[in-house]
Amino acid sequence: MTMKKLIGLLTITTLFLLSLSAFSFAERVADDKLQKNESTQQAAELSRKMVLSDQAEKNNILNQLKNLLVKNPDNNDIRKIYINQLIAEKHYQEGLNNLEVLNQKNLTRTHLLTQCMLKERLGNRDENCYKKVIALSEQAKVIDSDYMSALFFIDKEKFENLKAKLIKENKFRESDFLVFTLGKEGMLHEFYP
Repeated sequence: MTMKKLIGLLTITTLFLLSLSAFSFAERVADDKLQKNESTQQAAELSRKMVLSDQAEKNNILNQLKNLLVKNPDNNDIRKIYINQLIAEKHYQEGLNNLEVLNQKNLTRTHLLTQCMLKERLGNRDENCYKKVIALSEQAKVIDSDYMSALFFIDKEKFENLKAKLIKENKFRESDFLVFTLGKEGMLHEFYP
């Protein structure tokens, strides 16, 4: 597996985009549980269109998603779709602003890690953000890519020791950690070009 493929896989798995790609999120939104909400369905359809649109159409779709969110401010599914598309289109600050709102209402470790990394990508490193991801992971007794990424960004020694232990115990392979060879800046710029 090439480094580029591994980075792509980790990107899909870890981050977004907010745990899900545009296609899979849109498909999930079509699930019976969410079909009742016309606004969510409309946002999912806009997300599908985004993939094949030119830049002018993408800007129009982003505006439509924003309007849907204004009309449905408590709909986290619409907010996730909107955030996903903002970040995909490199509107990092607006994506971060909406992600912070989402995390106030519905905090998950993955969303929080995305928030931490976006802040850092924008030049506003927040170690406490990463520490919170670590604390939530340790509280839940979860060792996954979110936990390891947060460690990588603030506690390199603990990251390296745990990495070695996980590889030795055959819980992870060395190749699972290739993305980290890019370094912090390289990793941030790979996820958020």
